[in-house]
Formats: sequence, C-alpha cells, structure tokens
Amino acid sequence: MYTFKPFVFTKHRANGRERPKARSGHRIACDHRNLYSYGGFNPCVSDTDPDMRNDQTWYASKPLFKELWRFNLVSERWKRLPGQENMPNELASNAVILRGNALMVYGGTGVPFGESCSNQLYVCNVDDGVMNVVPATGELPEPQYGQVICFCSCYLNFLPSKDFKIYLDSYGSLKFMVLVSITMGQYWFH
Repeated sequence: MYTFKPFVFTKHRANGRERPKARSGHRIACDHRNLYSYGGFNPCVSDTDPDMRNDQTWYASKPLFKELWRFNLVSERWKRLPGQENMPNELASNAVILRGNALMVYGGTGVPFGESCSNQLYVCNVDDGVMNVVPATGELPEPQYGQVICFCSCYLNFLPSKDFKIYLDSYGSLKFMVLVSITMGQYWFH
C-alpha cells in the first residue's frame, strides 16, 4: 500500500495491460484510494498505434486526449472512465481539484494552443465518469489556461495564470478571486 514519503520516488509498474498513453499538459488529482489523470496531449501518437486505431474519440480529438483515467493505488491498475462525450474540447493545462467524488475541471486550452481557451467549470463524478457543465451567471472570467483553483469553505477560488506574477509582485502573497459559490443543492461537495 502507498504511504507518502517526502523526497522518495518509487517507479511503479502498473498491473494489467490497460494504461494511458504518454502525454503532456494533463492534470492529476488524488485521494486516499485513487489517482486521476485528466486530458493532456501527445502529437507523437501515430494513426497506426494498436491501442488507439479503433478509438473514435481519439480520432476526433487528437492530439488531445478526451480521457479521464483512474489509477487504483492498492491494485496498481489503470481504468479509463467513460463519459468522453461530455468532456470539453479544451483538454490541456486545465485547473483541477478533487472534492469527494467530484473532479472539478476549470478552463484549459485546446487546439490551437493558447487561442482556443475555456472559462467553463465542469464537474465529473469519478464513480461513473459523468461530466456536466456548471451553469454560470454574472460576469465570467476571461477564458484562459494554466490557472490555479482551490476550494475554501463553500467557494471555489481561482488565480488567473497570466496575473500570477502581478499578484505576487503587488501583494507579496496570493490573492484569489472567487470563481463560484457552490450551493449545496445540485452539486454536493464534502
């Protein structure tokens, strides 16, 4: 079983044949049982790759991976979760946070990188892979990628990526903007 040890790195070989392809720009979240890998891209995966040649989602989204993978820390097995049909097209450099069984995905970029960006918040149930957009009202933040999000009390806060240095220079500490106030109705975070 996995136990956190500071500054100790151990290479694990996953059990089973199912596993994600190498990628960049993906995002990772973890709880006490599983590690989740969301999105990413790899322009070097060939059209004749035996693992991808029958994957219609890959053909529609390549070089971006419209995927959410779960790695069980005890069994050391990967499993690709369903739900690709509801994932956004911006699949790289998103901000993610895991709260209970809810993986919150905000922002990100698609192709062309940096030009196709999002300001949408999605919530994915990691038990079944179902992903939904969170309806937003009011003035939305500028679409972008590479930002940071954190959950505090009942607020999901974000720090815009392009303003990161400005915030540090101006204040000497991080100043987060409220992205959304989560009501304990449709989305339950614990």
